[in-house]
Amino acid sequence: MQPNVHAPGWSVAVTVWRSTCCRASSPQISEKPDDRAGQLAGLYKLCPKRMSAMTARAQSQATKATPQVLHDLAEKSVAQAKENFEKMNAAAGEATSQMKDTYSVTFKGVQDYRTKVLEFTHANINAAFEHARKLSSVRSPAEFFSLSNDHLRQQFEILFRQAQELAAIAQKMTAATTESVKAGVQKAT
Repeated sequence: MQPNVHAPGWSVAVTVWRSTCCRASSPQISEKPDDRAGQLAGLYKLCPKRMSAMTARAQSQATKATPQVLHDLAEKSVAQAKENFEKMNAAAGEATSQMKDTYSVTFKGVQDYRTKVLEFTHANINAAFEHARKLSSVRSPAEFFSLSNDHLRQQFEILFRQAQELAAIAQKMTAATTESVKAGVQKAT
């Protein structure tokens, strides 16, 4: 049975419903007053279904809960990033401290080595000047060769002893640096 679209009040209800729900955006709904039956037939297809109160409330709560979930996720991400930054900062501080210690030990060893080299250079220069002074007072070739041989023998012994001392300093410096690095690695792990 078809509704009587020509009954009084019916056209007002259709017009109000059409204006609030469908806004005459469909080509199926015509604005002619005599085509009301066609309008009613297409209204059920064009307008959205009504939501129940429970569905509307659930959707409202979901949209309200979504920002809270995003807020919680952002807080967790920030907390984790801060924690990671603090760990990296602490590790960088330890590495810097270890580098300072290693550099200090190495610098001390290099300083000792350099001091010893300068000391040996000074002694060798003094020995060379002393040898030149002795050679200036030479009166015969035999005396010249005798002084030269003595000087070469003494210088060879001195240079051998100096090389041993420098090697000992280098070995001590290497051992101290290696020990400092080992201690840093063990401390880091």
